[in-house]
Amino acid sequence: MRRVLTLVAVAVCGLAAAALVGASANVPGELDPAFGTGGIVITQTPPNGQIYDLAIQPDGKIVAAGVVGSRFESDFEIVRYQPDGSLDPTFGSAGRVILSFGTSNDVGQEVALQPDGKIVVVGFADMGTGGIPDFDFALARLLANGSLDPSFGTGGKVTTDVGGAHAVDAGRALVLQPDGKIVAVGESYKDGSFDAAAARYTATGALDGTFGSGGTVVTPTGPGADLLTDVILQPDGKLVATGPIQGEGTSYDPGVIRYLPNGSLDATFGSGGLAIVASGATVLRYSHVVLQPDGKLVVSGAFSNGTDRDFGAARLTLAGALDTTFGMGGKSLTPIGPGNETAGDLALQGNGKIVLAGTVSVDRKDTAATFGVVRLGPSGALDTGFGTGGKVTTQVQATDTARAVTLQPDAKIVVGGWAAPSIGALENFALARYVGAKPPCVVPRVKGKQLAAARKAIVAANCRTGSVKKIRSRSRSGTVLKQSPAPGVQLENGAKVNVTVSRGR
Repeated sequence: MRRVLTLVAVAVCGLAAAALVGASANVPGELDPAFGTGGIVITQTPPNGQIYDLAIQPDGKIVAAGVVGSRFESDFEIVRYQPDGSLDPTFGSAGRVILSFGTSNDVGQEVALQPDGKIVVVGFADMGTGGIPDFDFALARLLANGSLDPSFGTGGKVTTDVGGAHAVDAGRALVLQPDGKIVAVGESYKDGSFDAAAARYTATGALDGTFGSGGTVVTPTGPGADLLTDVILQPDGKLVATGPIQGEGTSYDPGVIRYLPNGSLDATFGSGGLAIVASGATVLRYSHVVLQPDGKLVVSGAFSNGTDRDFGAARLTLAGALDTTFGMGGKSLTPIGPGNETAGDLALQGNGKIVLAGTVSVDRKDTAATFGVVRLGPSGALDTGFGTGGKVTTQVQATDTARAVTLQPDAKIVVGGWAAPSIGALENFALARYVGAKPPCVVPRVKGKQLAAARKAIVAANCRTGSVKKIRSRSRSGTVLKQSPAPGVQLENGAKVNVTVSRGR
């Protein structure tokens, strides 16, 4: 998923949702009525479907990747939606592609888009035989129409036994390099220990021998379980990966590892290449990371407030230390509901604001949950211009889980996950799209109009009337003679349009 946006201006559709905002469609944080039904799309994926990642194509289509099936047998599923939330009939079978690698459980985790329009998906697959599980990293590459790319791996698929014989490996995230290479990260379980794992592939799906040992790296980082659930690429070619790191006992913290381009740890970052953000959480299944233009890193997850878990974000300096100019001592915690909350993903807007999306429990017993979206300003404080005090919750169905967020070029926010019509019922792919910014001011042509009509046109174009200069002329009194800026110029919402008006002779 691409989580950094440069702002341009700043399928079965399910039940309408309730958000903590009003009914207009122009206020940041409100559901976008142009998407699905009231801003919500639910795609039935029998017997059970979950979205783990999203990506936006240049043409505005939305690619969702995840899993479909049961706990005993599952497959990758990739679904492509048109910009209005309807299924794209030009992709796969009626908008859907289901991929099977092994004989039982295959789970898609993350998706990335190549510049040539091909789609790369990573996850894990059980390649065991004789009923003995043997999970491996699994990657697939699709052509733009959803068919497997025969130039990648074997018939479009690749599996990698990262940890060696009898290891249990799971790919969780990937990033594409400018040279066409693909880096996947996750974990490898062997001899009673989960360790962070990474693999790099050539553009054709072969392991890249210049990375780590024969193309793979396994990094034990702590006394407990170490997992990687996200990875990004720095402009200098270094790789930054994050995920839950178990310390002594039951505490899990977001760990951030920085690798050199050859797969070795970057000793200039954190402690020997590893930085750990103390969260105090006893449950942390994933964390994610974005890179700011200044090189600082923002990491998301679930942070303990001493009683339960809140949406959490932390910012690290280039050296891997907490950036104390962010939030409180480098961390920002946002309580939303009465129970536990987890930020499942994050995205960075072009104006430096940070969007967190995740799951919010509806009560202290965690009996059900909703989608939750939070927007922070660059300093880590809540953006009060978004939703209600910087927060939005959306009840898609009886209980919901949000795991992915991505940003459109028009600043709209797309959140993906899954929803169930009742507690314990089977789940379906679920999407929600929110307004991310007020619509831009597109300066209207008001020259020649009477001032009253010009004012109405200016307001209708999301602008406001600036200075009104009156001069003598032969034109009828009140006629607009000049305007600035010129018609068609696009500015931020509420920008001023100045006019010169005739006062008559």
